[in-house]
Amino acid sequence: MKKLLIILLLPLSVFSQSRKSQIDSAVVIMHQLVNEYRIENRLDTLELSDDLTKKAQAHAEWMYYNKYEHSLTAKQEGLAENCLEAAPYDFYFKMSTRHWVNADLNLWKNSPGHNSNLLEIRISKFGFGTYKGYSVQLFK
Repeated sequence: MKKLLIILLLPLSVFSQSRKSQIDSAVVIMHQLVNEYRIENRLDTLELSDDLTKKAQAHAEWMYYNKYEHSLTAKQEGLAENCLEAAPYDFYFKMSTRHWVNADLNLWKNSPGHNSNLLEIRISKFGFGTYKGYSVQLFK
């Protein structure tokens, strides 16, 4: 019986590990793309912050389960924030991680308010989180 239980639980743990590695990959790719965009605009690159990434990830998950809105905590902490509900979750499975991360970034670049956060001269740190079609960037 124990062997059967382990076999039945294995796919769930593999899926959750796969999801975590996809999120980790998305964070690295978004950080790279944001810095490339800032360099194109003659701005300094941003340091990837574990703290901001954890907060962005938590907020992306919160938006999925609750409602889409900006974080009051981010405002209270003086952070700039870009939030996005880009596409239904299953849509992302049809694309590479780099492709949908780039699509999210392009949506923010084409929005004046979000783009101003990306190109803010006074920021030096960056975090990114994503969960089932919801994405969050935090800047400090």
